[in-house]
Amino acid sequence: MFRDLLSSRWFQGGFAFFVLCIGGSLLYSWHVHRTTEAEFGKRPPPVVSIENKSSTNTAPVDFQTEGVVNTPEENTDTPMSDETEAETIDETEFADLADAFLPDDAVSADALDASKMSRFGLGPYPEIPKEWNFSPNYWETVDSIERELTRRVTIKMHNEGTRSKYGSVGVSPTGQVIALERGSVLVEYEIDENGEKRIWSVLAHPDDLSAGIYTRDSQIPSNLKIVTSDEIAFDAYEYLGLPK
Repeated sequence: MFRDLLSSRWFQGGFAFFVLCIGGSLLYSWHVHRTTEAEFGKRPPPVVSIENKSSTNTAPVDFQTEGVVNTPEENTDTPMSDETEAETIDETEFADLADAFLPDDAVSADALDASKMSRFGLGPYPEIPKEWNFSPNYWETVDSIERELTRRVTIKMHNEGTRSKYGSVGVSPTGQVIALERGSVLVEYEIDENGEKRIWSVLAHPDDLSAGIYTRDSQIPSNLKIVTSDEIAFDAYEYLGLPK
């Protein structure tokens, strides 16, 4: 019976038709694949953008300090306005500073490299001398224009020999440099429920003012100068000679 089935013309014809269908499908698939590659070419691999994952400072003013006493009322981390300070950063993070700016009229070919240009449009980065053994990705860790301005200001102060007299240096979102001299206390005020002015934030060098809660000017030692950000702030762009 099986031999009769194999010798049947219907079976032979059906099997031949099946083989032709499979062969035709494979040939068509190969033709389409080859034609598509010829017309469009191979697509390049997708570009993967690696985002800088370094931690960001959410405080309005990015301070570079030698270690400061920051004592808002009840030790809370209340953010401050454009002219005020909040989170502090230990100066050891930025201990290695450059001692020269790259002259505007002597920009080298290397300075035109994207890795040597400010991502915030501030131009070439200040040149970092090799003797400082600086990390190659020093500027790559900058995650805001305020932080880059702070580092540029600190470098220029270092070059001018004035950085050492400041306990902390920061730049606000409005581009104002807040440089606090040793022997001074930066305070910010608020009006309490009784309509009286009281201190709600204090910034000072730890050698000048011990940690604590200060709500009145009278609680701050008389040998320290009390200042506000409005009194000591100056324009970062003007100081650095940069266009806004």
